[in-house]
Amino acid sequence: MNNLNKAKNALNKDISEILYKGIKYVRHYKTSNSFQITLKNLGTVNKNRITMNINGKAINLWFSYETIVAFEKDGESIKCIQNQWGPTTGKLLNEICPNKNDRLPEAEFAKKLNKLLLI
Repeated sequence: MNNLNKAKNALNKDISEILYKGIKYVRHYKTSNSFQITLKNLGTVNKNRITMNINGKAINLWFSYETIVAFEKDGESIKCIQNQWGPTTGKLLNEICPNKNDRLPEAEFAKKLNKLLLI
């Protein structure tokens, strides 16, 4: 198993533990000098951020439970989705993107996120 797959497997295990235990947590994975993943729990079971540093450029993904609700590429403005779930996700979105007018409709958010992740 190569280093990237080992990091992905460890990351999946840690996300499962966070979702189960609801603990504050920071974990770093370094697969090479040009690729690093950081998982950070933001205080409750539903609030997590993953940062991927690739060749010195950062991508941040904010999750509510298992759903990506915001992203940022290398210091650009944060893109948030409009809340379509409930008050728990809404609290996280309010922390990340306090101005509700800046939040994107689902289709636009998905298009920008897919382009960022090359899906």
